[in-house]
Amino acid sequence: MTALFTTQKENTMTYPVLRSVDKEFTLRLHKTLPPRYRDESGSGYCTIGLSEQLDAAIVCDSTPLSNSDVARLGYLPRTLWDQAAQTMLRRAYIPGGIAVDIRDSFYLTRLATPGLQVAVPGAPISAWLAHPQTFHLLYQHLHSLLGSAPKFFLPRENILIALRVEDNATSLIHWGHNEYRNLLCPELVYYSCGFPVHNAPFGYGEELNPIALNNRKIA
Repeated sequence: MTALFTTQKENTMTYPVLRSVDKEFTLRLHKTLPPRYRDESGSGYCTIGLSEQLDAAIVCDSTPLSNSDVARLGYLPRTLWDQAAQTMLRRAYIPGGIAVDIRDSFYLTRLATPGLQVAVPGAPISAWLAHPQTFHLLYQHLHSLLGSAPKFFLPRENILIALRVEDNATSLIHWGHNEYRNLLCPELVYYSCGFPVHNAPFGYGEELNPIALNNRKIA
């Protein structure tokens, strides 16, 4: 099933488009790198800290940019981070809204654990957790579909399973650790003010005031 959602105009956030930059940038979610981690130039990869455990890398043509790459472009990391989020939204856009592919997680895991496997065209689904704008939209949409605040399991950058916060995820996590090595996120991930965290905030899900969403199948 492909779900389609749109946001009310007054709730839509926009960021400046870098018209002078020829390349398109996207994002990559990954575990926080140690300070000593460097690229071949020795300048270090350009990352945006999302939480104690997770960073966002700015990616061009599947290659993460280094700090020296960003300096040569003449932009601040924050500006390219915002631009990358806009690129991902544009790639996922179809007439009427953003396309989100959803199916029961059973088709992947063969587990009875309730959950939805989620994908979005144009970027690995984990990248949508690497910026507050994209994560906010995804969280609200899945909250509407599940009827409860979602929590997330991301064993790989292109695999995201969303469950209701009250659902037991023990068997799902066990499946992930048996199926894959070096999991992207070995623990559950929660939404906190647009950022991915490993510990559920106090009163998780109670603060949401859903915006209008339209869900329908795409033929």
